Amino acid sequence: MKKVKLTNNCITPDIEAGTYRVWLGDYNELGNVNYHYFTSQKKSEKFIQKTNKFLTDTLHELNMLYSRVGFEYRINWAVFNYTSEAFKLERKISECLRSVEDNFNSIFSLCRVNNRDLGTHVFRKLNNNCDFLCEVIDVLIGLNKKSSTTNNVYNYKFILNEIVRVKDRLNDYSDSSKLYSTSLPEKPKTKLFPQAIKHNNNVKRKNSITGVTLQFRDRLKPKNNNNSSQRKTNNFPSDADIINY
Repeated sequence: MKKVKLTNNCITPDIEAGTYRVWLGDYNELGNVNYHYFTSQKKSEKFIQKTNKFLTDTLHELNMLYSRVGFEYRINWAVFNYTSEAFKLERKISECLRSVEDNFNSIFSLCRVNNRDLGTHVFRKLNNNCDFLCEVIDVLIGLNKKSSTTNNVYNYKFILNEIVRVKDRLNDYSDSSKLYSTSLPEKPKTKLFPQAIKHNNNVKRKNSITGVTLQFRDRLKPKNNNNSSQRKTNNFPSDADIINY
């Protein structure tokens, strides 16, 4: 399994201030490098582990979007005609897709080396991949607008929103950012029988109305009656109750 592996080399202790500074390579809204501060070495290392998971999840999500964008390009491949404008657009798409793949390979090559600036490269290359994929989708949207293929336009806008959402998570990453949920929700347990019913023949149930104790496998015995001619019943139908039509 391919993973992003930032090391603890990006942790810098500040003995005088009593803090630990972590530099990942992400940037704030003003375009300045973000420095993450923690009060202990343990919290800093835990943040590095969380960042590794976040970057790994983001990388694999972008890889899925990359495969989807490439698939959509191949569907529209036959639509590009032999004009110079269409040729430039198709060449632009090919270059963008090739750059995305090169960035993916470069990230994993850098992960083999314990480089302090690894986080800088990973954040930058993932952001660049988002931009490359957005450029491809923009071309496909414009192409389908000209051919009035409205369904495809909405589909590509949906993919574009997914890419932009990934880019926003990269730009707004911090120690309070939420990670993806990797565990599936628990399946609700369904009870086939009411709780009062027990799957055991030896268990007795007390009737809530009469207070009589019943046993499931035994029927109540009919009451004794001295008159032998009278039919003995226990509220169960007998042969005499059956009417033949």
